Amino acid sequence: MKRNNSDDIQIRELLDKSLPQATRNDWFVKKTLNRLPEKRRSPVSIIEIIGYIIAILIIIGIECNIVYKFTTTGTLTLNDLVWLISLNIGLFAIIIAFFTPQFRNNFNSY
Repeated sequence: MKRNNSDDIQIRELLDKSLPQATRNDWFVKKTLNRLPEKRRSPVSIIEIIGYIIAILIIIGIECNIVYKFTTTGTLTLNDLVWLISLNIGLFAIIIAFFTPQFRNNFNSY
């Protein structure tokens, strides 16, 4: 039979005060969460950032080429419009892909 003496109670109270409280999680109980290692706070790696920057620069370069061709010749073809629209959609998708992990980390911390 388990007995709780005053020393055990004091130690438990001391540990409860000094340990950080675990965040609420539906998958694990509080005791398990306290034993898990802390999460790393690296939502985006350096390689991903470099890849995003290169992709954005390529898209901006192609769009500038299309706009330059339009300003010098004065004609805008349907092919140019399709390229501009699809490049802007791609640019928007890259921006969303870059910021999604950061938003997810911000919302999961509450």
